[in-house]
Amino acid sequence: MMTIETMQSEYGTSFPKRARAHVRIASWFATVWAWLMWQSEKSRTRIALSELTDSQLDDIGVTRAEARREACQSFWN
Repeated sequence: MMTIETMQSEYGTSFPKRARAHVRIASWFATVWAWLMWQSEKSRTRIALSELTDSQLDDIGVTRAEARREACQSFWN
């Protein structure tokens, strides 16, 4: 896959700088959005883990202390 700087249109000229900037900005926003969705999923998973009963935790091989420790982590960990 070619990088933005080396991409050329079908007419052989490079994309204008403004178009490359828009692509970089869109890529940055997509990256940030993906990171936020990943953090949100981790948060939901930790909440679900904290709500499991002792028998459910035993079924998945996790102790109450491990579940509590995981549930108490900050969202960026």
